Amino acid sequence: DLVRSRGLGDVYKRQMQHICTYVMRHYTHTISLNDIAAEVCMNRSAFCSFFKRCKGITFLAYLTAYRIDTACEMLKTTPLSIAEICYAVGFNDIPHFNRLFKKAKQLSPRAYRARFSEPAFNKLQG
Repeated sequence: DLVRSRGLGDVYKRQMQHICTYVMRHYTHTISLNDIAAEVCMNRSAFCSFFKRCKGITFLAYLTAYRIDTACEMLKTTPLSIAEICYAVGFNDIPHFNRLFKKAKQLSPRAYRARFSEPAFNKLQG
């Protein structure tokens, strides 16, 4: 029935908002599937199915994309080293970060910074 399905949609929407907020607040740390599933009162399997059904991608793919997008902003607007940015956005392995970044953006973090960083920031880099 429409009322019940609309109510369920609201529940799903609130759960997704909760998940996205949790990621925004905790992306700098390790987020296990068990942690995020418990955060929304689901078991791991139910959470994975729910997330994939709602977003069309896995939670890990979503978290990685969020971290890469955050790294892009930092590359454009901060003088932090690539290693510092890698750790700041929640990765703990620089080569892994570089591989995932290049796969997502078709550029290495260094090339991305050279192409997209703000002009005033480029002057600081010398």
